[in-house]
Amino acid sequence: MQLTIAKNELLKQVENLYLEAFPASERKPFAMLEEMQRQGLAEILSMVDDQGTFLGLAIVMRRGDLALLDYLAVAPEGRGRGVGSETIRQLARRFAGSRLLIEIELPDPQAENNPQRLRRKQFYLRAGFCPMEIHISLAGVAMELLSLGGAVSWEEYYRLQVELIGPERVQKMLNLHRLDA
Repeated sequence: MQLTIAKNELLKQVENLYLEAFPASERKPFAMLEEMQRQGLAEILSMVDDQGTFLGLAIVMRRGDLALLDYLAVAPEGRGRGVGSETIRQLARRFAGSRLLIEIELPDPQAENNPQRLRRKQFYLRAGFCPMEIHISLAGVAMELLSLGGAVSWEEYYRLQVELIGPERVQKMLNLHRLDA
């Protein structure tokens, strides 16, 4: 399996999976992600197998030594094949020397998808991510931050978001604030 910058047909497949895998309330406009990639602020990556079959996507935002794994999704053709784990391993190599962050939904026994939330958290913990003990509200969803490669403070995370998309978008698009402050 290979993780590469998505171009041409693979970029279309990434966009289709992105639109299918993430709720509208949690998605940034795909054109905005493409512009951020052109500016060197993001990488839109595709995972393909040795035959060139599209298996999944990873969209990473980056500033300085912080890399935010903003979106990760495995295509139906890649599920149950270790694609997610291999993608994380390749991202860890690709961003070696950086602190790789993710935002995941907080486990909540009242949530309908709580079993999925728990499985997702266990997946990232097995991959080496550590909880930052920072809980946030992101687009109205209660989330927590996990990091691979070193601790990240709330201030660093917030500054990363502001530097990437600007203070107005952080408030209007993400409605980002800390829950446990």
